[in-house]
Amino acid sequence: MFQVKNLHKSIQQKQILKDISFKLNAGEVTVVLGPSGSGKTTLMRTLAKLEPFDSGYIFLDDIPLKAVPASKIGMVFQGFSLFPHLTILENLTLAPIKAMELLKEEAVKKAMDLLEQFGLADKAAAVPGNLSGGQKQRVAMCRTLMMEPALLMMDEPTSALDPEMVKDVAEFIQTLRSKNRSMLIVSHELRLAQLCADRVFFMDEGILLDDLSKEDFFDPIHQKISKRGAKFLENYMAR
Repeated sequence: MFQVKNLHKSIQQKQILKDISFKLNAGEVTVVLGPSGSGKTTLMRTLAKLEPFDSGYIFLDDIPLKAVPASKIGMVFQGFSLFPHLTILENLTLAPIKAMELLKEEAVKKAMDLLEQFGLADKAAAVPGNLSGGQKQRVAMCRTLMMEPALLMMDEPTSALDPEMVKDVAEFIQTLRSKNRSMLIVSHELRLAQLCADRVFFMDEGILLDDLSKEDFFDPIHQKISKRGAKFLENYMAR
């Protein structure tokens, strides 16, 4: 279980995250929604140990975040961050060989198994520049899965893709479910949350206003959602 308690973070004296608390259960997909500037990406970067925080507590199975191995927290960045000069196979095997001291033969086998699973085995010798946006996304995901993270995070996984591909991304996310892994996805795309989320967080102005099941968040009667969350939904649907 991944647990956050009373998390606060400021950047240049501006409070970005305000008293954030939640738990992420293994096997669940949680989608974080909210307007631009609400703190969504900062929250994700803080959980990934890419940003320090001012106060509060973050634990993975009762282990403080600072003691959690980096390999246990995987993040797929919005721009995929693949090494353009390396082949797809090299992109996948570099970190496991260097950071986990995995034998090259083992790393190659593991990488090829993942590429096969996601329909990319024929791209092992290609470089990222020769792949489509959807293929790059799957490669980035495979690279993260090579490290066997307990928490898998994605930042705007549909941002570089055509709108009609949202369903494909949601189906792909469903294949990544594991009883040993929590998934946290930051997105502006409500349809993605409707298709693949178990839980939905809604953030605004650095505050976690809603932590609801997908059914409760998208309930048309708005019985449990916050007023700002309901307004966000209404504005989105009115586009």
